[in-house]
Formats: sequence, C-alpha cells, structure tokens
Amino acid sequence: MRRFLCILPVLLLGVGSVMAANVTNVANVSGRYLDSGSSDIRLQLTVERPAPAAFIVIQKIPRGTQLLAATPPPSSGAGPVIKWLFKRPRPGSFLVRMQFSQPVSVHQMEGTISYRHPGNGSPVLTRIGE
Repeated sequence: MRRFLCILPVLLLGVGSVMAANVTNVANVSGRYLDSGSSDIRLQLTVERPAPAAFIVIQKIPRGTQLLAATPPPSSGAGPVIKWLFKRPRPGSFLVRMQFSQPVSVHQMEGTISYRHPGNGSPVLTRIGE
C-alpha cells in the first residue's frame, strides 16, 4: 500500500503535464485570408472553445498600398500597421473586410493574432494563414 501511495503522486504529475500540453497546443483563435482577386481582402477569423477573454489582430499593410475602409473598423493604426481589438469574442467564425487603394493578393498580406490562452494564461502569437 505504501508503494502505491508513493507512485500515485508521480502518476498524477505525469497525467497533469500531458493534459497541460494538450491544452496549450489548441489554437483557440486562428485566421486565414480569402482572396477575391481585387482590392478587397477578407480575413476569416475562427474562435474555438474555450474562447479567450480578448484577442488582437495586427495587420501589416502591403508597401505602396493604403487601407481605404474596413469592417469592422480598426481599433488603432494608420499607415503600415493596423490593429483590431476583439473583446469577449464568442466561439464561431466571422469576417474582417479590408478595402485597399489598389489590387492586393493574399500572398502580400502579413498578419498575426495575439491573445492569452484561456486555460493557462500564457501568451499566444499566431500567424494568419492564406
């Protein structure tokens, strides 16, 4: 019985670390660009359960291009970097629409999503894909 009680904490620590590793590998917020072949680019954002308390989208504007309009409007930025702050997001997918001064390809787009992991509070930085 004593031997079992000595092994039990080791087993619990092992199971806990495996569960923590699985929680940190989940992408709670992801994004990808949808190409329309024009000056309009759509960014599809997907929020999975559990959703973070908030997340930030940081979008670099391609050189020689200006952002003319965006829906929803950006929280801050003018020039080469635009930011959106999404507070209390619900799980699901939604679109950010951006209209540029000239045609832009998704291959020219470069952005990231930043948030704190809802399970352990660690910072997460995810690149937006094509």
